[in-house]
Amino acid sequence: MAVLDLPIRIAVVLAVLTVSLPLVGSALEHNEEMTAAAALEEQIGRITNAAAVVYFSGNGSCRTVDLDIPAGCTVSAGGSGGEAYSVRGAVGDKTVCTGYMDRPSVGFSAKTVLSGKCTVTVRCSPGGDGYPVIDVIL
Repeated sequence: MAVLDLPIRIAVVLAVLTVSLPLVGSALEHNEEMTAAAALEEQIGRITNAAAVVYFSGNGSCRTVDLDIPAGCTVSAGGSGGEAYSVRGAVGDKTVCTGYMDRPSVGFSAKTVLSGKCTVTVRCSPGGDGYPVIDVIL
């Protein structure tokens, strides 16, 4: 009797594994993305905080920021349109977090894409339309 139950038990175990492995894989992938997003949020905060400090310090002021962006991730500061007021973190091609320059409402002069360990200079400079802008320089 026990010999006949063994194949049934093996079949049940294989069925459970077949159903659960994709769920475990998906959970692990989601966990990696969330961990990268948390690290990116920290790096974005470092840039936006430095940008606020140099803005309030006035034209010509600058601050150096050391960043450690996780592998496979990028941080983009500035851009065109509304993106000029944001810093975005991406895992691969997917944007996972965004920080906005709303207090103060100041834009970045150009789009800068950062990755890996890097040191950037955040500088306040006069903009072309009379308003200051923030430069992020590698």
